[in-house]
Amino acid sequence: MSARIADSATHRLITVPPAGSLRGRTVSIPADAGMRAGHDAPCLMTIRSGPDVIRTAVHAMPLPGLSGKFIAVAEDLAAEWDCDLERARWTLDRADPVGVRALSLE
Repeated sequence: MSARIADSATHRLITVPPAGSLRGRTVSIPADAGMRAGHDAPCLMTIRSGPDVIRTAVHAMPLPGLSGKFIAVAEDLAAEWDCDLERARWTLDRADPVGVRALSLE
């Protein structure tokens, strides 16, 4: 089961220099975004830019000082996406991990 944390209709993505816990595949969300402060959660960030769809597994970390309508993304992660984040449509959904007993690859 997954739950929507934020999307481009309700929040704005901002890029910031990577620092502290905001580096790699971590995004910072407002502390009131439905998760307890200090607890990160596995999430799926989906970005639609023109015909392209980019899906990235990220960890969302509540950040008490972040304004309620912003999602902060480190500049290096935003550069990997290589798209105009101001115009892109995006969603950030919590992904509840599921244990796997067996995995078969063919």
